[in-house]
Amino acid sequence: MNAAYYYGGRELLKKTIQENFDVKIDHVAVIDFKGFVKMVDLLAPEGVAVNVDQEIIDDMSIQASAGKNVLHGEEILKYVRFRHDDESDFGRVERQQEVMVQLKTAFINQISSFEGMAAFLV
Repeated sequence: MNAAYYYGGRELLKKTIQENFDVKIDHVAVIDFKGFVKMVDLLAPEGVAVNVDQEIIDDMSIQASAGKNVLHGEEILKYVRFRHDDESDFGRVERQQEVMVQLKTAFINQISSFEGMAAFLV
């Protein structure tokens, strides 16, 4: 899929997913690292709770201690990009999914109130 996006942008990626997984893609959002950091800080201003291994802290220079931590934008980006452990890319994908689920929940919680909806409209 990375190659599809690299060679043909969002249209080839969309077509690749639709043809290989029989999933209709209506919309695509392209978010770079800066956009990801902004999205995390907007959707989860209190941070995202994750379990950080010492290996991740050492490799990615994350300001945290081993165990449960609440990380924000730049630190969460480092956390989801890490892949130099025994789990390699599989661990990275698992961390990305873990964070995205928390961001989705935070977004739903925010827009479920009038105050939360108003914050996104301003």
